[in-house]
Amino acid sequence: MKNIFYSIILFTFASIFTSCTDDDRTPIILDDKTSVEGTLTFDDQFFAPGAAANFTVSIASSYQKHVRVTVSATSQENIIEYSQVILNPGETIATGIIEMPAYTLGGSNGTYETSKVGFVTARIEGINIVDEIVTEVEGEDDEITYEISDEDNIKISSNEIAVDYITRLLDADDEGFGFLLDWANPTVNDLDIQLIDEAFTFVAAGSATFDRFEDALIENSEADGNYVFYLRIYNLPNPTVDDIPYTLHMVQPNGGRITYEGVLPAGSASEGARIPVAILAKAGSDYTFTAL
Repeated sequence: MKNIFYSIILFTFASIFTSCTDDDRTPIILDDKTSVEGTLTFDDQFFAPGAAANFTVSIASSYQKHVRVTVSATSQENIIEYSQVILNPGETIATGIIEMPAYTLGGSNGTYETSKVGFVTARIEGINIVDEIVTEVEGEDDEITYEISDEDNIKISSNEIAVDYITRLLDADDEGFGFLLDWANPTVNDLDIQLIDEAFTFVAAGSATFDRFEDALIENSEADGNYVFYLRIYNLPNPTVDDIPYTLHMVQPNGGRITYEGVLPAGSASEGARIPVAILAKAGSDYTFTAL
Protein backbone atom coordinates (compact mmCIF):
# COMPACT_ATOMS: atom_id res chain seq x y z
CA MET A 1 0.00 0.00 0.00
CA LYS A 2 2.88 2.38 0.85
CA ASN A 3 4.49 1.64 -2.49
CA ILE A 4 1.32 2.69 -4.28
CA PHE A 5 1.11 5.95 -2.26
CA TYR A 6 4.77 6.81 -2.97
CA SER A 7 4.19 6.15 -6.69
CA ILE A 8 1.29 8.59 -6.78
CA ILE A 9 3.37 11.30 -5.09
CA LEU A 10 6.26 10.80 -7.51
CA PHE A 11 3.93 10.88 -10.52
CA THR A 12 2.35 14.11 -9.30
CA PHE A 13 5.71 15.85 -8.81
CA ALA A 14 6.87 14.64 -12.23
CA SER A 15 3.74 16.03 -13.86
CA ILE A 16 4.20 19.42 -12.20
CA PHE A 17 7.83 19.56 -13.25
CA THR A 18 7.05 18.66 -16.85
CA SER A 19 4.23 21.21 -17.03
CA CYS A 20 6.44 24.04 -15.77
CA THR A 21 9.16 23.11 -18.26
CA ASP A 22 6.69 23.30 -21.19
CA ASP A 23 5.48 26.75 -20.06
CA ASP A 24 9.05 28.01 -19.88
CA ARG A 25 9.56 27.16 -23.55
CA THR A 26 6.71 29.50 -24.63
CA PRO A 27 8.11 32.98 -25.42
CA ILE A 28 6.37 35.97 -23.90
CA ILE A 29 6.21 38.86 -26.41
CA LEU A 30 5.69 42.34 -25.01
CA ASP A 31 4.85 45.21 -27.36
CA ASP A 32 6.79 48.06 -25.76
CA LYS A 33 6.53 50.46 -28.71
CA THR A 34 5.11 53.90 -28.13
CA SER A 35 1.96 54.62 -30.14
CA VAL A 36 1.64 57.86 -32.11
CA GLU A 37 -1.49 59.08 -33.84
CA GLY A 38 -1.30 59.75 -37.58
CA THR A 39 -3.69 61.44 -40.00
CA LEU A 40 -3.93 60.88 -43.76
CA THR A 41 -5.66 63.25 -46.18
CA PHE A 42 -6.00 63.39 -49.97
CA ASP A 43 -6.24 66.45 -52.19
CA ASP A 44 -9.20 64.90 -54.01
CA GLN A 45 -12.02 62.41 -53.47
CA PHE A 46 -12.45 60.82 -56.92
CA PHE A 47 -9.71 58.77 -58.57
CA ALA A 48 -9.36 56.33 -61.44
CA PRO A 49 -7.27 53.15 -61.78
CA GLY A 50 -3.56 53.97 -61.87
CA ALA A 51 -4.12 57.65 -61.09
CA ALA A 52 -1.47 59.47 -59.07
CA ALA A 53 -3.03 60.63 -55.79
CA ASN A 54 -1.46 63.48 -53.82
CA PHE A 55 -1.64 62.90 -50.08
CA THR A 56 -0.56 64.51 -46.82
CA VAL A 57 0.44 62.68 -43.65
CA SER A 58 0.73 64.29 -40.25
CA ILE A 59 1.83 62.74 -36.97
CA ALA A 60 1.13 63.95 -33.46
CA SER A 61 4.77 63.98 -32.30
CA SER A 62 8.09 65.04 -33.79
CA TYR A 63 11.35 63.12 -33.37
CA GLN A 64 15.05 63.92 -33.23
CA LYS A 65 15.73 61.51 -36.08
CA HIS A 66 14.23 60.96 -39.51
CA VAL A 67 10.89 59.18 -39.61
CA ARG A 68 9.62 57.04 -42.50
CA VAL A 69 5.86 56.77 -42.93
CA THR A 70 4.27 54.12 -45.16
CA VAL A 71 0.87 54.72 -46.78
CA SER A 72 -1.22 51.93 -48.33
CA ALA A 73 -4.17 51.91 -50.74
CA THR A 74 -6.13 48.64 -50.88
CA SER A 75 -8.90 47.98 -53.41
CA GLN A 76 -11.94 45.75 -52.92
CA GLU A 77 -10.16 43.35 -55.29
CA ASN A 78 -7.33 43.20 -52.70
CA ILE A 79 -4.84 44.95 -54.97
CA ILE A 80 -2.50 47.01 -52.78
CA GLU A 81 -0.19 49.91 -53.58
CA TYR A 82 2.31 51.47 -51.18
CA SER A 83 4.12 54.77 -50.90
CA GLN A 84 6.65 56.08 -48.37
CA VAL A 85 7.56 59.58 -47.25
CA ILE A 86 10.37 60.82 -45.01
CA LEU A 87 9.86 63.36 -42.24
CA ASN A 88 13.00 65.26 -41.29
CA PRO A 89 13.94 65.63 -37.62
CA GLY A 90 11.45 67.91 -35.87
CA GLU A 91 8.85 67.71 -38.67
CA THR A 92 5.32 66.37 -38.25
CA ILE A 93 3.90 66.83 -41.79
CA ALA A 94 4.95 65.45 -45.18
CA THR A 95 3.39 65.14 -48.62
CA GLY A 96 3.65 62.35 -51.14
CA ILE A 97 2.10 60.59 -54.12
CA ILE A 98 0.61 57.10 -54.27
CA GLU A 99 -0.59 55.27 -57.39
CA MET A 100 -4.17 54.07 -57.11
CA PRO A 101 -4.63 50.27 -57.50
CA ALA A 102 -5.60 48.80 -60.84
CA TYR A 103 -9.21 47.86 -61.48
CA THR A 104 -9.52 44.51 -63.26
CA LEU A 105 -13.32 44.44 -63.59
CA GLY A 106 -13.73 47.63 -65.60
CA GLY A 107 -11.63 50.51 -66.77
CA SER A 108 -11.46 52.27 -70.10
CA ASN A 109 -12.37 49.11 -72.03
CA GLY A 110 -14.88 47.75 -69.54
CA THR A 111 -18.60 48.11 -69.31
CA TYR A 112 -20.34 51.27 -68.16
CA GLU A 113 -20.44 51.77 -64.41
CA THR A 114 -21.37 54.64 -62.19
CA SER A 115 -18.86 55.77 -59.58
CA LYS A 116 -17.60 52.93 -57.39
CA VAL A 117 -18.06 54.45 -53.95
CA GLY A 118 -15.40 53.51 -51.42
CA PHE A 119 -13.67 51.13 -53.83
CA VAL A 120 -10.26 51.78 -52.25
CA THR A 121 -9.36 52.09 -48.57
CA ALA A 122 -6.28 54.17 -47.82
CA ARG A 123 -4.50 54.46 -44.47
CA ILE A 124 -1.12 54.99 -42.85
CA GLU A 125 0.26 51.48 -42.77
CA GLY A 126 3.40 51.90 -40.69
CA ILE A 127 6.01 54.19 -39.19
CA ASN A 128 9.72 53.76 -38.41
CA ILE A 129 12.50 55.83 -36.94
CA VAL A 130 15.31 55.58 -39.49
CA ASP A 131 18.97 56.46 -39.86
CA GLU A 132 19.94 58.51 -42.90
CA ILE A 133 22.79 56.93 -44.85
CA VAL A 134 24.67 59.29 -47.19
CA THR A 135 26.86 57.69 -49.82
CA GLU A 136 29.16 59.93 -51.86
CA VAL A 137 29.10 59.23 -55.59
CA GLU A 138 31.91 60.77 -57.58
CA GLY A 139 30.65 63.27 -60.14
CA GLU A 140 27.03 62.89 -59.03
CA ASP A 141 24.75 63.93 -56.18
CA ASP A 142 25.17 62.01 -52.97
CA GLU A 143 23.01 58.90 -52.71
CA ILE A 144 20.72 58.99 -49.67
CA THR A 145 19.11 55.88 -48.25
CA TYR A 146 17.36 55.10 -44.97
CA GLU A 147 17.71 52.13 -42.65
CA ILE A 148 15.60 51.27 -39.62
CA SER A 149 17.29 52.69 -36.53
CA ASP A 150 18.17 50.84 -33.36
CA GLU A 151 16.02 53.49 -31.70
CA ASP A 152 12.93 52.47 -33.68
CA ASN A 153 10.37 52.14 -30.89
CA ILE A 154 7.16 53.64 -32.30
CA LYS A 155 3.97 52.38 -33.91
CA ILE A 156 1.12 54.32 -35.45
CA SER A 157 -2.67 54.42 -35.43
CA SER A 158 -4.37 56.00 -38.43
CA ASN A 159 -7.67 57.11 -39.85
CA GLU A 160 -8.97 55.31 -42.95
CA ILE A 161 -10.20 57.02 -46.12
CA ALA A 162 -12.75 55.50 -48.50
CA VAL A 163 -11.70 56.51 -52.02
CA ASP A 164 -14.29 56.63 -54.83
CA TYR A 165 -13.38 55.36 -58.29
CA ILE A 166 -14.71 56.55 -61.63
CA THR A 167 -14.19 54.79 -64.94
CA ARG A 168 -11.88 57.38 -66.40
CA LEU A 169 -10.40 60.47 -64.80
CA LEU A 170 -9.96 63.78 -66.59
CA ASP A 171 -6.79 65.68 -65.75
CA ALA A 172 -7.31 69.19 -64.42
CA ASP A 173 -6.44 71.98 -66.87
CA ASP A 174 -5.98 75.44 -65.39
CA GLU A 175 -6.92 76.88 -68.79
CA GLY A 176 -10.54 75.74 -68.60
CA PHE A 177 -13.38 73.48 -67.48
CA GLY A 178 -13.19 69.88 -68.73
CA PHE A 179 -16.06 67.44 -69.11
CA LEU A 180 -16.39 63.78 -70.07
CA LEU A 181 -19.48 61.71 -70.91
CA ASP A 182 -19.77 57.99 -70.14
CA TRP A 183 -22.90 55.96 -70.81
CA ALA A 184 -24.41 52.48 -70.98
CA ASN A 185 -23.90 50.14 -73.96
CA PRO A 186 -21.63 52.42 -76.01
CA THR A 187 -21.29 49.80 -78.74
CA VAL A 188 -25.05 50.13 -79.39
CA ASN A 189 -25.96 53.59 -78.12
CA ASP A 190 -24.07 56.30 -79.97
CA LEU A 191 -24.10 59.51 -77.90
CA ASP A 192 -22.50 62.92 -78.42
CA ILE A 193 -22.24 65.80 -75.97
CA GLN A 194 -22.22 69.51 -76.77
CA LEU A 195 -21.79 72.62 -74.61
CA ILE A 196 -23.36 75.61 -76.39
CA ASP A 197 -23.82 79.22 -75.35
CA GLU A 198 -27.31 80.69 -75.27
CA ALA A 199 -26.75 82.59 -78.51
CA PHE A 200 -25.58 79.40 -80.29
CA THR A 201 -22.33 81.07 -81.30
CA PHE A 202 -19.95 78.75 -79.43
CA VAL A 203 -19.74 74.97 -79.26
CA ALA A 204 -17.45 72.69 -77.24
CA ALA A 205 -18.22 69.12 -78.25
CA GLY A 206 -17.24 65.48 -78.00
CA SER A 207 -18.58 63.70 -81.05
CA ALA A 208 -16.66 60.63 -82.20
CA THR A 209 -18.87 57.88 -83.61
CA PHE A 210 -19.14 54.91 -81.23
CA ASP A 211 -16.29 56.21 -79.10
CA ARG A 212 -16.07 54.79 -75.56
CA PHE A 213 -16.10 58.31 -74.09
CA GLU A 214 -16.84 61.82 -75.30
CA ASP A 215 -14.92 64.72 -73.77
CA ALA A 216 -14.15 68.38 -74.40
CA LEU A 217 -13.02 71.61 -72.72
CA ILE A 218 -14.36 75.14 -72.47
CA GLU A 219 -11.51 77.60 -71.97
CA ASN A 220 -11.52 80.37 -69.38
CA SER A 221 -11.01 82.90 -72.17
CA GLU A 222 -14.48 82.27 -73.58
CA ALA A 223 -17.28 84.75 -72.85
CA ASP A 224 -18.94 84.64 -69.45
CA GLY A 225 -22.57 83.61 -69.18
CA ASN A 226 -24.74 80.50 -69.27
CA TYR A 227 -23.93 77.49 -71.42
CA VAL A 228 -26.19 74.49 -71.96
CA PHE A 229 -25.10 70.84 -72.02
CA TYR A 230 -26.90 68.91 -74.79
CA LEU A 231 -26.84 65.17 -75.41
CA ARG A 232 -27.51 63.81 -78.90
CA ILE A 233 -28.53 60.22 -79.68
CA TYR A 234 -27.70 58.40 -82.92
CA ASN A 235 -28.18 54.90 -84.36
CA LEU A 236 -31.35 54.14 -82.37
CA PRO A 237 -35.06 54.15 -83.13
CA ASN A 238 -36.75 57.54 -82.93
CA PRO A 239 -38.03 57.75 -80.25
CA THR A 240 -35.81 55.44 -78.23
CA VAL A 241 -37.28 52.33 -76.60
CA ASP A 242 -34.89 51.88 -73.64
CA ASP A 243 -33.49 54.08 -70.89
CA ILE A 244 -29.85 55.13 -71.37
CA PRO A 245 -28.05 55.79 -68.06
CA TYR A 246 -25.11 58.17 -68.33
CA THR A 247 -22.53 59.88 -66.14
CA LEU A 248 -21.01 63.30 -66.69
CA HIS A 249 -17.59 63.77 -65.09
CA MET A 250 -16.32 67.36 -64.86
CA VAL A 251 -13.18 69.02 -63.53
CA GLN A 252 -12.70 72.66 -62.56
CA PRO A 253 -9.55 74.60 -63.52
CA ASN A 254 -8.44 74.36 -59.88
CA GLY A 255 -8.86 70.56 -59.88
CA GLY A 256 -12.23 70.40 -58.11
CA ARG A 257 -14.44 67.62 -59.45
CA ILE A 258 -18.14 67.25 -60.15
CA THR A 259 -19.86 63.97 -61.04
CA TYR A 260 -23.47 63.87 -62.23
CA GLU A 261 -25.46 60.72 -62.99
CA GLY A 262 -28.55 60.91 -65.17
CA VAL A 263 -30.80 58.91 -67.48
CA LEU A 264 -32.06 59.59 -71.00
CA PRO A 265 -35.48 57.97 -70.62
CA ALA A 266 -37.11 55.68 -73.15
CA GLY A 267 -39.04 57.84 -75.59
CA SER A 268 -36.19 60.35 -76.02
CA ALA A 269 -35.69 61.88 -79.44
CA SER A 270 -32.97 60.27 -81.57
CA GLU A 271 -31.40 61.10 -84.96
CA GLY A 272 -29.18 63.81 -83.46
CA ALA A 273 -31.87 65.89 -81.76
CA ARG A 274 -30.39 68.07 -79.01
CA ILE A 275 -31.59 67.10 -75.52
CA PRO A 276 -30.73 69.72 -72.85
CA VAL A 277 -29.57 68.12 -69.60
CA ALA A 278 -27.73 70.82 -67.61
CA ILE A 279 -26.58 74.44 -67.45
CA LEU A 280 -23.02 75.60 -66.85
CA ALA A 281 -22.71 79.16 -65.55
CA LYS A 282 -19.30 80.68 -66.32
CA ALA A 283 -17.70 83.68 -64.60
CA GLY A 284 -14.03 83.88 -65.54
CA SER A 285 -12.46 80.69 -64.26
CA ASP A 286 -15.38 79.94 -61.92
CA TYR A 287 -17.99 77.45 -63.14
CA THR A 288 -21.29 76.36 -61.61
CA PHE A 289 -23.07 73.20 -62.80
CA THR A 290 -26.86 72.85 -62.49
CA ALA A 291 -28.75 69.81 -63.75
CA LEU A 292 -32.06 70.39 -65.53
